[in-house]
Amino acid sequence: MFIGEWYHTIDSKGRLTVPSRLRDLLPDGGYLTRGFDRNLLLYRRKDFERLTNRVQQLTSTKPENRQLFRHLFSGAVTAQFDKIGRVVVPNYLRDYARLTGEVTLAGAGNYLEIWSAAEWAASAEQRANSEMNSQQFALIDLAFTSAGGANDGTPELGAASRA
Repeated sequence: MFIGEWYHTIDSKGRLTVPSRLRDLLPDGGYLTRGFDRNLLLYRRKDFERLTNRVQQLTSTKPENRQLFRHLFSGAVTAQFDKIGRVVVPNYLRDYARLTGEVTLAGAGNYLEIWSAAEWAASAEQRANSEMNSQQFALIDLAFTSAGGANDGTPELGAASRA
């Protein structure tokens, strides 16, 4: 799972060093594509293939689906690491995400987000919005109970999230 925040730089040739801890999650490289918030997404191969299978189940007769196809796939590239752990980010993806100089890598569970440091800082207030966060967390049941109903300290998602 991709977790944590990492701070690096991207050079003028588009080379970005990915920390070894994160590269370990990408032993055979991955796929890099446009994100939804002026960022980039780096997926493990198996997760991108799973995403591809789900997206391809959508009908291409709907304009919004075609937009999603274009957004995800037209910008996607395979991501391979060089001997010192760098991945090359193509110009068009750097331009899309406004990547120059300082870059933030942010874990997002099944994928890694790549942000310009300025865009990441600008989104900090939104991420810290307690009302929005509580509404989002309300969508999942955060109550941890054992199978018998008594809380014995064994984490188990509550019934609402299993439904």
